[in-house]
Amino acid sequence: MRNEDRMQAPMPAQSTAAPSYHVPTDIVELPSKGVFYPEGHPWRNKREVEVRYMTAKEESILLTEAYKERGITFIKLVQSIALDQITGHEILPGDLTAIVVNARKNAYGREYTPNISCPFCSARQDVGIDLEDVKCKTLNTEEFNERGELEIILPILKSKITLKLLREHDEKEIEKRIEASLRHNLPENALIERYRQVITSVDGKQDLISINNLIEAMPIKDSAFLKEKYANMIPDISYKLEHECVKCKETIEGGLPLTGDFFRLNQ
Repeated sequence: MRNEDRMQAPMPAQSTAAPSYHVPTDIVELPSKGVFYPEGHPWRNKREVEVRYMTAKEESILLTEAYKERGITFIKLVQSIALDQITGHEILPGDLTAIVVNARKNAYGREYTPNISCPFCSARQDVGIDLEDVKCKTLNTEEFNERGELEIILPILKSKITLKLLREHDEKEIEKRIEASLRHNLPENALIERYRQVITSVDGKQDLISINNLIEAMPIKDSAFLKEKYANMIPDISYKLEHECVKCKETIEGGLPLTGDFFRLNQ
């Protein structure tokens, strides 16, 4: 080929396709082990779920004032990064917290330094927390039936009862009943209304009369046993804060403080 022919040969076509990028993902252990989600729910009996790393989209969610005012910032965040399509009211609080902690750790690192107030002297101080120490609370899934209810036998009455985990709509129903009692100048009975909502059966009977009869006859020891069992069945993260106050030297104890600084860099 002559030099002039080589000079006139067409150049190979350049690719104009934009490069594509994939957001990395991570696996999060669910405190609930998926036990309490209904049939057909994407997280039913799932011990782990896959979530995306946070991007600029999620930073925008964290900065949205309307979400902050309604108290749904973390719900919107989890909905955005979860690979499964879920609605906000379905997410159990413990699972929500576990995913939020994981998202923060992947976005800004494992070190978290909230500024907390001492309950003894009110002195404010920074407390260093390693988010790797945040684990899921132990949950024995064998104690629950196929509906995700806990079966227990009361120590005094010896009755076999089943307890369900209260959801957002259950809490609202309890509030409605209490408000109705107050409107009619009746006793508030918050604990009784809570028991009516959490107990689903008594010795195999699911009617409200049997449940009410049990509640009215329940000794305090049985009541304390029920409350302890219910508290243990709530799926959640496990973290114990122990910090010596820099001023009064008292030991500050508590759980993981999710303050407004949780998603700020360089804590």
